Amino acid sequence: MRWARLGLYGLLVISLAMNFILWTRTSGRRQTLRVNDQTITKRDWDFFLETRYGDEALAAMARQAVVRQAADEAGVKIDEKEIDEALQEVRDRLPEQGLILERLPTKREDMRRELEYKLAMAGLRARDVKVTDDEVKDYFDANAGRWDKPDRIEVKAIRVANAALVQRAVALLKNVDDMQVLQQQLDPKGTQARIVGARGIWVVVRPFGQPAADPVVKAFAGMKEGEVQVVRAGKAVLVVKRGKLTPGKKVELAEVKDKVERDLKLSRALPETEVLRKLWDSAQMTAEDPAKLRVLKWTIFRDPGV
Repeated sequence: MRWARLGLYGLLVISLAMNFILWTRTSGRRQTLRVNDQTITKRDWDFFLETRYGDEALAAMARQAVVRQAADEAGVKIDEKEIDEALQEVRDRLPEQGLILERLPTKREDMRRELEYKLAMAGLRARDVKVTDDEVKDYFDANAGRWDKPDRIEVKAIRVANAALVQRAVALLKNVDDMQVLQQQLDPKGTQARIVGARGIWVVVRPFGQPAADPVVKAFAGMKEGEVQVVRAGKAVLVVKRGKLTPGKKVELAEVKDKVERDLKLSRALPETEVLRKLWDSAQMTAEDPAKLRVLKWTIFRDPGV
């Protein structure tokens, strides 16, 4: 009996110890990061984020929710393919932004949600605007080339800050195909030379049937496929290897009629802020702290009367 009682006491002590460990790991006291002798806890992190970015984040979530709900109720369809293409365009044409999207999945999700919001809002603004086929054709003709597919020029590029590394970068780029390998061989820390984008691939565009206005794009377009050159882009020095050119094309109205019609309707529609304000004012919202609703409204609309 005595041993059974001691055993129960032992189990109780172990249970309390395990619960304490679990509590410390799930509470705000747990360590999120340690910098030398300083501990940053979950509570420190949460407080920092909420007090500095919480209202803006919550306002964005509320704005997106109001518009998506209204779009669903109105039967506005969101084209996920259009969103995927827009995200891919960012990765291809804005290599530094594309690098962020690749390394930080939360940023990619934020951009997707914002693109969904924009398409939902566009659908809501355009849905009650009436246009005729003749008006759509006239709008298409009046904006010749706006929807044409541009020439796409792919390059591999290295941004070089140290002039002493330029010729080495040129030599490596002529012989090394994998840009990650090249980065390791040229400058592993990336302090003096860094590949452009996540994989060193950059896509620039040239308007179909027109010369490039941007001097950097013009320089790329003037190179032969496989050629390596040093190109100046403002104060930056780029070592570039020309890749393939994908020719653009002149687009006929039938191929993009839905987009042309949407753009025409949006040119005549109510402003986005006005539509959002009507949706916001008609939405049923509650908050743990009622004052938070006024903060969110001011954050979105900057209304001096709030």
